Amino acid sequence: MTSKISILAAGGPLIFRQLFEKTSSTFTYLLGDGTSKQALIIDPVLETAERDARLVSRN
Repeated sequence: MTSKISILAAGGPLIFRQLFEKTSSTFTYLLGDGTSKQALIIDPVLETAERDARLVSRN
């Protein structure tokens, strides 16, 4: 399950994704600045780290 919401922030579009890992029932969040292309991952899960890294690199 993923969702993406683009919101106009002060400096440009904000990237937000909520990701779910079924085994641990953990939500991970990807926040990024669409203009600067800087992003961070909140509460990552080791088993889905590669998936999350791919999302960061393509956004």
